[in-house]
Amino acid sequence: IKQFVTGGRTTFPDIHFTVEDVFGEGNQFAVRWTFRGTCQGEFAGIPSTGRQAIVPGVTIFHLVGGKIAEMWVNWNVLSLMQQLGGGTTPTVGVGCNTSTAPLRFN
Repeated sequence: IKQFVTGGRTTFPDIHFTVEDVFGEGNQFAVRWTFRGTCQGEFAGIPSTGRQAIVPGVTIFHLVGGKIAEMWVNWNVLSLMQQLGGGTTPTVGVGCNTSTAPLRFN
């Protein structure tokens, strides 16, 4: 996760997330958010463009003992690539999880 966050901050130094909605029950909750940032570095083979992008997403969290044990993230990487002027096919593994397996935290 640290590598992902560092890469994101390098590519989008003005990155900002707005939490639009939070809801849940028991040990699971979801956050609907909007990402905003200006591309100042390479992303998925797209060179720095200086373009701002706005992308919605949803993250679902599963808690165990009050800590995040798993999370699923769904966001529109295709829209991001199009806003940056890139192709129409996302690169597997770049900003998108093509499996249904959650990210697990120990």
